[in-house]
Amino acid sequence: MHMKRLLLLVLTSLLILTLAAPAAAVSPANLTALAAYFPDKTPIFAAVRTDDGFITELDVVLEQVRLVMPDADIPESLMDAFDEMAGEQFEGADFRSVFRPWLGDTAAFGMISLATAFDDKPQNDDDTPMMFAVSITDRAAAEAWFQETSVANNPDAYEVLQTADYTLVTRPSDPDSPEALLFRDDAVFFTNQPALLPTDGLPPSSLAANPDFASTLALLPENDYNAAIYVDQRVILAGALASAEAEDEMEESALAMLQDLSAGVAPQVIGFT
Repeated sequence: MHMKRLLLLVLTSLLILTLAAPAAAVSPANLTALAAYFPDKTPIFAAVRTDDGFITELDVVLEQVRLVMPDADIPESLMDAFDEMAGEQFEGADFRSVFRPWLGDTAAFGMISLATAFDDKPQNDDDTPMMFAVSITDRAAAEAWFQETSVANNPDAYEVLQTADYTLVTRPSDPDSPEALLFRDDAVFFTNQPALLPTDGLPPSSLAANPDFASTLALLPENDYNAAIYVDQRVILAGALASAEAEDEMEESALAMLQDLSAGVAPQVIGFT
């Protein structure tokens, strides 16, 4: 199974997550713990559980997906899909033997800035800074997995810098591929902007410490969640407004309405139970 298909499957499942009965959701603070590694002004942030219990819940959701999309090419279960992925990497292996020994309980994604997404240069849209983070329980095991599945197959393509605090993996041989991977004791990070990687540990100003982020999370009505998405709509509207003004293609009345709207919005969070 291709990674793109698997990612689409997970996202589809998340969108109808409310169809599944919750089993072991976690508090918003625990769910979004990785926000401590993201810059304080991150406008879009999402977090999701990655423990076995949640994967089982998503399998329940897949049953609902198949009812809605009977002709879709959907595997019987996510666990089966993950087992297939592991089996492609190591003969006879499955998810629990390959990933579970080092995979933690949460993962997160953040779009760090939307400046390039709103400018008039479509060629730099892929440069929009973003970062993925996955909690881990065994850094050595996670690094060993990446070494065996990626570096060992093409050692000349990677440069590995190992220190006591982290291991940084880059691809200097490919100037068109600035992506980098960072392993720390509690999480692994992937980004298209290596400067974002927390090589020095927790940043002095993080999203988790942002009062707007904390107060917005506090608005969630339930005690426990399986996934959450935080969006600072002020940044999105400001970017859209700046883009509209620069292109000078919007009616003055519509532009004025957008300006009024941007003055009254606040960050929002959606929680999935």
